[in-house]
Amino acid sequence: MSSLDKMLEILGLFGEDRLSLDLADVERLTGSSRPTCYRYLRSLTKAGLLSTASSGRYTIGSRVLEMARLQYQYDPLRRAAQHKIRYYAQEHGLNILLCSFYGDKVICTDNAWVSGSLPDIYQPGHALPIFRGAMGKSILAQFSRTQLAAIFRNNAKAIGEYHLGATLDEFIAEMAKLRSQRIIVTQGEVLKDLVGIASPILHDEQIVAGCVVIVVTKAEFETYDPVNLKKQVTALAASIEADIDSFQKATPDARPFPSPSRTPVFST
Repeated sequence: MSSLDKMLEILGLFGEDRLSLDLADVERLTGSSRPTCYRYLRSLTKAGLLSTASSGRYTIGSRVLEMARLQYQYDPLRRAAQHKIRYYAQEHGLNILLCSFYGDKVICTDNAWVSGSLPDIYQPGHALPIFRGAMGKSILAQFSRTQLAAIFRNNAKAIGEYHLGATLDEFIAEMAKLRSQRIIVTQGEVLKDLVGIASPILHDEQIVAGCVVIVVTKAEFETYDPVNLKKQVTALAASIEADIDSFQKATPDARPFPSPSRTPVFST
């Protein structure tokens, strides 16, 4: 791992259960020396990615908020999908999520939630493990063999716990099966009473950009025609795919998704 990778790893230490860090925390969690950790913290603070707080602690910096605003407004995936998912949700009375990803996490990017309040776990920006739920599996199944091997190497325990394979060969075979299905349906893997029906969203080079997910309760799912639900999410994904490239051309400096071959892999 390069020194730049090690420095950026500090940003991955933040989460809802760890909103601030001090020098000792970074030293303990990264295994780097104290002088090295101090240099990393100083560089990240200078770049605006971290901010200094009281008692020598560091919090997420204001530049992250600036970048989040740009991503939300100009991300080609969200721009291609935002009106479509709201139209489909209102037209069919269905809850719809738009998701992207990085590393071993799937991120809720946008939503059109028509039934009651949106669960906190589906709020935009919320990260979930990519190994469970229709959203994560529909993205993961599109990765190349090389990418899956790298993910397995760093996440073998979690992959086994989610019953996706005890060995690399089993994992790759399971992903090939999911990929051939195209539409992934899971029940109770994220929230126990909900069913997800997901389709990957690909761009014209067949690289995965994210996915779109219809979310219904288990009781509702029993009343629907599952074939029709799969057709609806397939049509919605195809409609979004058709517009991604045009939105990327309108914002030439924006990349709607990371190439799987370059996606960083984080250990659990």
